[in-house]
Amino acid sequence: MKNKHLFLLALTGFVTCNTWAQSVNFHQRNGIVRFMDYAEMDSINFSDDETFASFYMGNSIVTYPLQQIDSLTFNCNVSSAKAFPDGTEFKDLVTNSVSPVYTNNGEDTEEIYSQTKTIVITYNGSSASVNTSVEGVDISISGADVTVKSTKGKVRYRLTGTTQNGSFKMLANDEVTEENKKFVLEFKDANITNLDGPAINIQSGKSVYVNIASGTTNYLKDGTMYFGPEGEDRKGTFFSEGQLIIDGSGTLNITSYGGHGLCSDDYIHLRKTCGTININSAKDGINTKDHLIMLGGTVNITAQDDGVTVSEGFVGMYGGELRINSVDNGISADYSANDTTHIDILGGYTEINTTGPKGHAIATSGKLNISNAVIKADAKGAASKAVSADLDITIADSYLKLQTSGNPLYDDAEADYSSAAGIRAKSSLAVSKSEIAILSSGEGGKGINAIGNVTLNESNITVVTEGNSFSNGTENVRPRAIDAGSLTIQGNNLLNVASSHAAIYTEQDLNISGGETFAFSTDNSVKCINVKGNTNHTGGLFMRSIGK
Repeated sequence: MKNKHLFLLALTGFVTCNTWAQSVNFHQRNGIVRFMDYAEMDSINFSDDETFASFYMGNSIVTYPLQQIDSLTFNCNVSSAKAFPDGTEFKDLVTNSVSPVYTNNGEDTEEIYSQTKTIVITYNGSSASVNTSVEGVDISISGADVTVKSTKGKVRYRLTGTTQNGSFKMLANDEVTEENKKFVLEFKDANITNLDGPAINIQSGKSVYVNIASGTTNYLKDGTMYFGPEGEDRKGTFFSEGQLIIDGSGTLNITSYGGHGLCSDDYIHLRKTCGTININSAKDGINTKDHLIMLGGTVNITAQDDGVTVSEGFVGMYGGELRINSVDNGISADYSANDTTHIDILGGYTEINTTGPKGHAIATSGKLNISNAVIKADAKGAASKAVSADLDITIADSYLKLQTSGNPLYDDAEADYSSAAGIRAKSSLAVSKSEIAILSSGEGGKGINAIGNVTLNESNITVVTEGNSFSNGTENVRPRAIDAGSLTIQGNNLLNVASSHAAIYTEQDLNISGGETFAFSTDNSVKCINVKGNTNHTGGLFMRSIGK
């Protein structure tokens, strides 16, 4: 540490100390413990050669050889450690720290071809009309229900006007070439409600290029009950058997009463040029099978089930803004084929709030990769995780604020109690060059919880668990700021951890080779640092405190 100053004001910004306990203790290697009141101290300075520590008290300086000091502890109350910045302040902090606020990393490789023909379909109350006829395109109209079957490719269908009981349906046509199954669907001030099924029902299994016309606001609503041909999928207000590739800078509002909001049995791709999509759904907000790729746009989801679900593939977010309020999971990719199932948040701004039991904000049965991203997540339900993955979690160059508040819940599959956690890794966790703030306020809550290795490098991390221990009479679940298989802290890392039980718990080793680590526990009956393996402290500043 080159000319390192540790300002006490910075410490009290994380921990509020009562006047009766404002002291710092000097644990000497010979067993003698000396103490000094906080009020008498200004700062601590470490010499360039890291041989002396100087304690500044106004015009006085007391210097100790570092070889005489085993550790420094602080008698402080961490009851106010939950004073995290609110969402706005945290986002402002992120905004002021990086430029731009988020990145757009993905390549937009999709090409929307120029259509050869445009057919305008106008809805007018209980009826609909078509402006022109095109050879090879068969359009039938019943009231305001419009059905298309086409052998002609590269046709743009422009929907406009209003109906309270109508729809647009594209029938599958297996007799035409693959290219001729593709078409453009444009919304231009369309307001379509279908009382007995999807507003948009695409039964073709190939690409639909969706354009939300610039400067327009469009509305799609379904009914509470779906009726139609037996065996035909009708899973949401906007449903497609094939791929949905969406662009256009306008606004699309989707309301679902009977199904998902936006749904594909293939994949959904939101291009960099995508505008605003607002979804309010009785089921999932976005439900797709193969994958979801988001390169841009603004997506706001309120869902009674999951916000975003990919059933057999991955989620790739590279840019744009995604905001989710859901009862169950916020973003979920859960499938047995772990080699293809993962979540990559590699750019953009993501904000998720979940409320239901085990309603995780971000969850996958595969790997989770976060890079160049801004994420705010608040999971309020019992045993809910803000971030969870069955395989490795990697976080780099990102900014996360994670909160949980639920109590433990019995897990039948694991025959044990599961507690809420800010980050839950069933394998390893690696964090580098990131800023992370975690608050877990429920009973038995965990901040960072990993079965495998946790590596923290070159990051600024604050973790607080303030709930009490959970007990049902026979089972006890302890709150811990960090609960890991092993923990490695290295590089210029700043780690602040506080807990009403153990601040750091490891089943194996604790390795500290650099940075600054401050650990606090409010319970003087437990070990602030509980390491079952070896503690290897080869560099960096490491301070701990116990006591209410």
